[in-house]
Amino acid sequence: MLRAAVARLARRPRAALFATKAHAFDAAGRAAALDELKARGWNDQLPGRDAIAKRFEFENFNEAFGFMTRVALYAEGCDHHPEWSNVYSIVHVVLATHDVGGVSSKDHALADFMDYAAVRAAATPHYMDKVTFSGAGKPQ
Repeated sequence: MLRAAVARLARRPRAALFATKAHAFDAAGRAAALDELKARGWNDQLPGRDAIAKRFEFENFNEAFGFMTRVALYAEGCDHHPEWSNVYSIVHVVLATHDVGGVSSKDHALADFMDYAAVRAAATPHYMDKVTFSGAGKPQ
């Protein structure tokens, strides 16, 4: 499942990833986007907020910080920045777009990139019991 999700992310048009303007979702678009994100471990149950959140767990601080660095460079290029915190090997992320008052296309694109970056950093998403990696760093 994780390998298929990452493969789909890698095939997405680059323009969608570097969207310059946030678009609020209509009801159907929001439901479809959230269903896809929830299947990858994102949560939209934040009290009093229209936002999505996820906990990424890495082997060590170096992997966590490397992930955050990759995401920071990408986010700066998109002019869309996450709310996040890091304690050793754990990174907590919350995404929302203030311009639209909730979850937008930019949050979806940034969540896609974060999932892609986490797998490339050999992350174990919190919702999976165990992920094994080959010597090439690819999930099996």
